[in-house]
Amino acid sequence: MPPGPGLAVVLGSVDRSAVTAEDLPDLVRARARLLAYVQAEFVRDLVEAVRGMAAEPKSTARYDDEQRLDDATVELGWVLRWSEAYTAVQVRLAFDLVRRLPMVLDALRAGRLDRERALAFADALQHVDDQVAAAVAAKLVDRAEGWTLAQLRDKLRYHIDRADPAAKRRRYRKAELPPLSRSAGYLAPVGSRVVPDGSG
Repeated sequence: MPPGPGLAVVLGSVDRSAVTAEDLPDLVRARARLLAYVQAEFVRDLVEAVRGMAAEPKSTARYDDEQRLDDATVELGWVLRWSEAYTAVQVRLAFDLVRRLPMVLDALRAGRLDRERALAFADALQHVDDQVAAAVAAKLVDRAEGWTLAQLRDKLRYHIDRADPAAKRRRYRKAELPPLSRSAGYLAPVGSRVVPDGSG
């Protein structure tokens, strides 16, 4: 059964104490696929919220100008009780998955990738142009389910460096920054008002 509302209903009816030893791994795998689906939906919710929260009440308008996105990101952090820095990172990740890496978001929603692997794609591909990002992601996304997170990161670095040799230099320059600068620079904030306090 594909992940989604139907699987949620089925899993909601499961009596864990009655699940036999050989079926417990299947239960955990099914729950993990459902969790990935919910996380993909949350990513899409974040993007819609940031684009639409600046609209008038009762409006379904969406905006993409930087100032409105910046203001909505701050407001969304208040709603979720997230710091500005953490909210900005999560919003940028969401925008990257929705707009630059839709194939990765689709794999997350289908339960083929977990959140950590999806974020590994966004992290590794943040410093390359959209065309390279899409090409590398399309090449690896179908195989990523069978790799550990460390293996996926290695594959991403290899293919990024082949497609864009300058990416290695940019990665090294980032690694030379102090830790706070690295965390603040990861997936640049939507606007300019992020305070890199590192909390979430």
